Amino acid sequence: MVSSVEQRITERIIVTQNLEIISGSKVTPAVMENISDKGLYLIAPSCGKELSLKPGTIHELRFIPLKGEPFSIPCAVKWSYKMPPHGLTSSVGMEALHKTPAYKRYLKSLLIDIINPSPKYREMLKTMI
Repeated sequence: MVSSVEQRITERIIVTQNLEIISGSKVTPAVMENISDKGLYLIAPSCGKELSLKPGTIHELRFIPLKGEPFSIPCAVKWSYKMPPHGLTSSVGMEALHKTPAYKRYLKSLLIDIINPSPKYREMLKTMI
């Protein structure tokens, strides 16, 4: 049996940063835990009917980087589940549907900030330049 880590197509960058999930006029704060050139993993409050986190649902994510201007990209929910024990937050995997130049610059800046990147991260950086 292949583990989910072995099934990953791209290397993930571990980063904890606030962002916003935008769905219509509703803005929900969330915390990104890791990111790649294909998508990201985040933790969001379980908002009931106010915010659907069902697979296939498309939301806009607004990134507020420490360096540079805020930017948004459309993302699709790939998977989500309420976190135990009380289900007050949800773990969510999202796919980046349109990788804007701002998204690519953001990823590149994260990779450059890694003091001693592994060979996998170096290869990821080369494909982004």
